[in-house]
Amino acid sequence: MDAQLTSVANDCLNAAYDKTMNFPEIVGTLIRAGFEGYVVDYRRHTTAYYFPDGDSIVLENRPSEGKVVAQFDQVGVAAQVKWAQCQGLLEQEGGGLLVHSKTSLIENALDVGYGNAFQFTRTFKRTFSQTPTQLRPSALEIQ
Repeated sequence: MDAQLTSVANDCLNAAYDKTMNFPEIVGTLIRAGFEGYVVDYRRHTTAYYFPDGDSIVLENRPSEGKVVAQFDQVGVAAQVKWAQCQGLLEQEGGGLLVHSKTSLIENALDVGYGNAFQFTRTFKRTFSQTPTQLRPSALEIQ
């Protein structure tokens, strides 16, 4: 496997542990490098980074004192994913896909995996105490 791609994956893994990059930044870096996705295996202490052709890079995770919980918290994980999606829209491309983009809010919502604009707006408002529409005009006035 290409040493440069292994280095990108390793940098992203370390950034996640060190909290030097947030989730959307890590995902964006991996996508730009050509990765399609990744899977963290907390039982094996590995992270596998996948390419579209099925090839992968597997890295060892840092030792952890944490235990794998007996029951998966689907609601909690879903809430974290939705939060990360909203956060990513605010932080992408140096200031926010929502703020600087000319695309509609529905297009942005669908792009990050929401089924409709209502779901996205509701989650966004719960997370940031304002709607995406409220954010956009004030941010655009600053420019």
